[in-house]
Amino acid sequence: MSSGRSLTVGLALGVGAVLRASAHDIVNPFAVPVNPVLVGGPSVPGSAWGELLEDPNGILAVTAVTQIPADPTCSNPLATQFSVARGFAGANGFVISNAYVEDFDDDGTPAGSPNGCANLVGQIGSTQFGVCTGLDTPLSLALQQGYGYFLPIPTSNAAVFEVAFTASQPTSLDVSYTFATFESPADTFFFDSFGIFLDGTLVAGGVTRNASAGSYGGPIPGTDPWTLTPSPGLPAPEFNRPPMPALYYFPAHTTGLRTLPLPLSAGSHTLVFHVADGDELGAGCLVGGTTLFGADPFIPSVLFFGLSTFDSGLPASPGVCGTASITRLGHPAETVGPHGPTGAGFQDFQVRETGATPGTAAFVLIGGAPASIPVSGACNLFVSPVGPYFLAFPAGIVPANGALDWPPTPPAIPAGTAGANVYVQFWNLLPSGALENTKGMRVNLGPS
Repeated sequence: MSSGRSLTVGLALGVGAVLRASAHDIVNPFAVPVNPVLVGGPSVPGSAWGELLEDPNGILAVTAVTQIPADPTCSNPLATQFSVARGFAGANGFVISNAYVEDFDDDGTPAGSPNGCANLVGQIGSTQFGVCTGLDTPLSLALQQGYGYFLPIPTSNAAVFEVAFTASQPTSLDVSYTFATFESPADTFFFDSFGIFLDGTLVAGGVTRNASAGSYGGPIPGTDPWTLTPSPGLPAPEFNRPPMPALYYFPAHTTGLRTLPLPLSAGSHTLVFHVADGDELGAGCLVGGTTLFGADPFIPSVLFFGLSTFDSGLPASPGVCGTASITRLGHPAETVGPHGPTGAGFQDFQVRETGATPGTAAFVLIGGAPASIPVSGACNLFVSPVGPYFLAFPAGIVPANGALDWPPTPPAIPAGTAGANVYVQFWNLLPSGALENTKGMRVNLGPS
């Protein structure tokens, strides 16, 4: 069997239900009015536990989910700030927006609301002087303190997603995210913000504009050092705001997929995701007697977050078998719209190993389920080595730069693989005869 054919078999696992009502538009699978996400369980699609954690050893357990929208009264499923991130180019997990999620559906089709909760320019709630909707005080204060600014950073139209969980023993959690925005990093007055907090401490976040464009901007010092770059696919960006007013023509920018390894003590923890609007020319909001500026309704942003890499979660196991890491390239979802008008699938999906030992013989393992099986002492195998969906492929010899892409030529993802989860890992045989491995990676395939 050729490697290309084998890959097709491996990527066609677990076909599930398509959550798309028509050829266009995200359909939120959650209930109204606040679109609650269920706690769920390991690998349960659409649940907080299933989308954020992959823990074969059962060390982590989600206990509660809280969502705070800017306007909790919206009943139109398209006029929502929360959704699963299916059908978006290169994104898995959840998506929250300071406008409405459909603005960022990659089919480029607008979705208005007949009940006034959101309008065709994406405004959530009111932005009239003194009554701005969805102020985000924790994010404002964290940004102010992080930048050393003398006033809280303006926020409005915020969406907040909080997950409470427990760890039965010390471990490490990978927090993966992508921030995407239509704000220009060079713009002085129009900007959005996001933040990710672990146990009340900001670990990633900031304001969209470059620090050189205003008195603050860019990643908060001491947190994840993201940068905004134009989204792949220009002039038709991955995240397509419908081109209506002139302001819509700002190109999409994105941080790309970022992964934060966070050490956890045993006990209870909270992980909170924020995204908010804010500008220095928009409607004023009275906060504690101080007038801050509010939202611009034209140029929104979103925060995607969900599982990327994972390991056994056992103490001392990460890094024992080497320092190589795995990341995803291309697009794991087929789609309609500018990227694939017939929904036939993308042609550019790959995985990449970096930080590997040059001269190493590298292999890729693909499985249909995760596992944590002791191999060579503290090293663990994170895709199931049994059953019909376990596949191993020679990936090549790691070059001098320590980076290796597989497959060498990106394949087409088969159409109709909605809901399929695949688990991928690099294993390397060092010239000394020892083994090293990357963390595992779960990728959900298929459209929304």
